[in-house]
Amino acid sequence: MRQARLRVFSNVWLPPYLPGLNCMDPAKVNAVLTAHSVLGIIIDASLMALPVWVVYTTMLSSRKSVQVALVFSVGVFVVITGIVRFVYICVESQHAL
Repeated sequence: MRQARLRVFSNVWLPPYLPGLNCMDPAKVNAVLTAHSVLGIIIDASLMALPVWVVYTTMLSSRKSVQVALVFSVGVFVVITGIVRFVYICVESQHAL
């Protein structure tokens, strides 16, 4: 959607809150970015938790289950990164408005 609203296509790579880009309203951009971040965090957390739950219910007391759970727990990094991105978007949008 952003590509259709810009007059110069190279402006797509610039931050959406820079003045003079002739883009969408900053409030609408903020709403879209916030919704996208929240949904991403929810999906990442559920994709991280589901395999760990399955491993623990099927392989209760084996050493292998701990190793498999640690591999799936790498998703913690993805969730933390999503949360940091969400906070950054909120802080930047407050400065832009």
